[in-house]
Amino acid sequence: MVKNAKLLEKFEKRQLKKNRFSLDKKYKILNAMYAEVTSLRILKNRKNQEKSKVIYKIAKVINSV
Repeated sequence: MVKNAKLLEKFEKRQLKKNRFSLDKKYKILNAMYAEVTSLRILKNRKNQEKSKVIYKIAKVINSV
């Protein structure tokens, strides 16, 4: 359990600044995550707009790294 959320947030930001990924690496991660999502059939019964939202969320997370 996290006792000091602000301290953890500062730590995470420092780690992200230290470990930036190249654009190529980000694309590889995005493709791997998308392949995982499709293999788990998470997007199977969703509309195209909902699928786009999921892909956008994945991309947003990766771009923060």
